[in-house]
Amino acid sequence: APEDYTPAELTFRDVPAGKWYTNAVAWASEMGVVAGYEDGNFRPGANITREEMCVVLNNYMQSITGGTAPQDEGFRFPDDSRISSWAKEAVYNAYQLGLVSGDEKGLFNPGDNTQRCQAATVFTKYVAVLEASPPESSHRPKRQHFAILWTTGKPLPRGAAFPLFPKENGETPR
Repeated sequence: APEDYTPAELTFRDVPAGKWYTNAVAWASEMGVVAGYEDGNFRPGANITREEMCVVLNNYMQSITGGTAPQDEGFRFPDDSRISSWAKEAVYNAYQLGLVSGDEKGLFNPGDNTQRCQAATVFTKYVAVLEASPPESSHRPKRQHFAILWTTGKPLPRGAAFPLFPKENGETPR
């Protein structure tokens, strides 16, 4: 979320005002990047699955590019039937962009939690994809290294490390 962003309203029941993540979650919801769950919650302390991560990344990419998606080349993971219907397009868009791949058996494992090392790799690749994908119109946000803006609300300088999963007090676990 931009540093000066103030949410119009709190979108989710379990995202209270004043938390370090409140503005980022509200902004992402307003931009259509996250939708939360059917029960009206966001579950800010929950793990994120591999397919959920793909959906968030895909939604953000779509908001920047105006809906441009990679060409479907027909590839399917061997465990395609385990990928939720609401995540399939996002998973295969992420695959087509080179952001995700299968494990040693070629399986995507959509319900597995995203490991920190996987997230760091995907986000690093994602920033490169964003830098190579200019916005279609001037009203789209600039793509100034939009890695993870959870802690500062500012773009990261080139070559900076990503502050993954910061603690509530702003410190990043090692």
